[in-house]
Amino acid sequence: MRRRGKLHHLEAVAIDFNRHGIGLLLDQPIAKDTTVYLTLRLADAQVEDLLGVVHNCISLPTGYRCGVQFRTTSRLQLDQQATEANLRTIEHRFRTRSRMEA
Repeated sequence: MRRRGKLHHLEAVAIDFNRHGIGLLLDQPIAKDTTVYLTLRLADAQVEDLLGVVHNCISLPTGYRCGVQFRTTSRLQLDQQATEANLRTIEHRFRTRSRMEA
């Protein structure tokens, strides 16, 4: 993840996901309404420069849980159709993986 206007990248772990948004576990808080760019990878599927906005960020014993809503229809989102298609692929794989781990 990268905050808009910043070059520094943050590593995060996805704890919840669908093609509209993601719950991330981070080691530092991100302010509400911050615009972020995400790179998502799951198996051989990937989305780069995915535009999102932080909607909440709460402190947990293990770090910070931030909810990010994707903004794929924004004029700032590059290649909107390919981004949506890749998100659907990752969502399907995430669900399949989650069911297998349960």
